Amino acid sequence: MKLNVVGLSHDTAPEEVRAKAGFIKREVLETALALKDHFDEAIVLSTCNRAEIYVYGEGDLTKVTDIFKARGIGPEHLFIKRGEDALTHLFEVSAGLDSIVTFEDQILGQLKEAQSLAANIGSTGKFLNKYFREAVHFGKTVRNKYRVSQVPTSMSATCVKYLKRIFDDYEDKKVLVIGSGTMGRLALLHLKEEGFKNLTVTNRTYHPNDRFQRVFQGVSRIDYADRYKVLPDTDAVICATSSAHTILRDSEMPEVGDILLFDLALPIDIERKIGKRPGVKLFTVDDFKEITRKVEDFHDRMRAPVYEDLKKAVAQVQEWQERTFFDEDIKSLAESRDRVLGGFEDFLSLREDLDERQKLKLKKVMRAGLNDLVTPMILRLKNLKDHKEEVKSALNLLGSVPYERKNESTD
Repeated sequence: MKLNVVGLSHDTAPEEVRAKAGFIKREVLETALALKDHFDEAIVLSTCNRAEIYVYGEGDLTKVTDIFKARGIGPEHLFIKRGEDALTHLFEVSAGLDSIVTFEDQILGQLKEAQSLAANIGSTGKFLNKYFREAVHFGKTVRNKYRVSQVPTSMSATCVKYLKRIFDDYEDKKVLVIGSGTMGRLALLHLKEEGFKNLTVTNRTYHPNDRFQRVFQGVSRIDYADRYKVLPDTDAVICATSSAHTILRDSEMPEVGDILLFDLALPIDIERKIGKRPGVKLFTVDDFKEITRKVEDFHDRMRAPVYEDLKKAVAQVQEWQERTFFDEDIKSLAESRDRVLGGFEDFLSLREDLDERQKLKLKKVMRAGLNDLVTPMILRLKNLKDHKEEVKSALNLLGSVPYERKNESTD
């Protein structure tokens, strides 16, 4: 298996290092296309807590590590996994086993988006497409089978559950969401699902597409420039942007009463000094590790059975990969059969002494004969996975022997 993954996550790198690894969409596309020059396939997965580059092929992995090196990220913060270990890691990621909040749902959408972006630009193909689709399918199966989605599984969901627990009369509490990207939309969805009614959203730019209407329906919008003005009357703020700049600065912050600030972004959106103000409680991504401790107790009990399922799912993908070993040879055999049949049909078209009924009968006989010859060979190839290297060498040897059609002597 020629699968490799190089990356970093919350387990291998602190916030300040992970912040350097964030790829914006343009960089995701450029990186994947650049790696296509060195590998057969490439997909870049970039989220707020991980940056991972999956490549398939026999290229030099320093081409990948150099991408992180150019961002000031040293090898001490990177992991490199190959073959089965890389595939297992992808399935761990899809199941949420490698997330800050175990079994979080958001990663499934991020995996699908990464694969879709790569497919659109042609940087992925048969193998990475298969791996990612099977991983996403496994992730969905895990969440349905073990009902892990009944407890908060994403940063946004955990944040909303915490808010609901803190406020007795939470329905009318004023909540401001800054950011209308993926995490911002998830936060709004969770807030609405939990019954919060006094919601406001702001962002540098809005998304007018129909797919956002369900999220923003019944939600007030304010201009981004007015975000500081509403804070004195706000009970909680959820900041979830992809901005590289600070969104709330202490120097511009007005006087506020008791307020909860949740910073789900990386780099952080809210200046740390604000959290030292009286009545202000500031939570960042790393703080969620403590908040979600009780949830993790439940998740820990689920890990063992999920890993058993994961081993089986990975084994099935490996079996599929074994069956694809002779795909090109099988395709070549089928094409040879079709060429012979095509040549025979051309020959029949020149025979004026045969009527159409006779020609049709001869075509059927020839087609059946060719299938009887080629089909057993194809079936044998599919069943020779334990001897694939020997068979491949034999096929290559046969393929190197020149074949010349010799005219029969008329003497």
